[in-house]
Amino acid sequence: MDLQRVSVALSKEWQITVFENDWAMSRKRSRLESGAPELKPDSSTLEYFQKNFYPLLASVAEGDVPNAEAAFDLPRDVLDIWYLAVWQMNPDWFNYEFTNETRTKVIEFRDGTQVVMTQTRNLPSFMLRLYDLELEAVLNPDPDPEAQLFNTVFYPKMAACTVGEIPTREDARRWPMSEVNKWYEAAQEIEPDWFAALEGVSEEVAKEKAKQEKKKAKLKPGG
Repeated sequence: MDLQRVSVALSKEWQITVFENDWAMSRKRSRLESGAPELKPDSSTLEYFQKNFYPLLASVAEGDVPNAEAAFDLPRDVLDIWYLAVWQMNPDWFNYEFTNETRTKVIEFRDGTQVVMTQTRNLPSFMLRLYDLELEAVLNPDPDPEAQLFNTVFYPKMAACTVGEIPTREDARRWPMSEVNKWYEAAQEIEPDWFAALEGVSEEVAKEKAKQEKKKAKLKPGG
């Protein structure tokens, strides 16, 4: 029984064939995943790619297959094409039915500006952007816990599934909450799985803020 396959041109240098997985390819994916670096809160985006995307992409590819570093340097829309080919050939590896269609939603703010939200389908271009935004906030923390909460947990999710011009996190934090909520609720509708674990986050931030206030009090004379 022959394996299904599809040819993919990643660039002039990288011409590959993506296959339906067999035993050897499934084992190769496991080996690549095991050999990837373990992720930490400050792991690089390359390490995130090596762990979460490269094993999936490379294990069922033959031909001029780039190594993880070269693959990471490919344009992200090209990584999306590779990912979609793997998904099409190996639907059993994915939680969703294969589709080339995406659902979009346009949000208009009261000043007339708009943002366009799009369903990401976990494509590399969106997921790597999400990780980039989260990592940037981790590496450059805001001393205000409430601002850091917005920067690390909420803003990356809203921005990562927005296409076109994206409001900055500094601007968005200064918006009226009614306008922020328009963007937040649209992102939640487009990518509900991203927001499933956010319950109780504010309480954790409040506890952290209280701890910091106690530390400040101890540093004061008579504290």
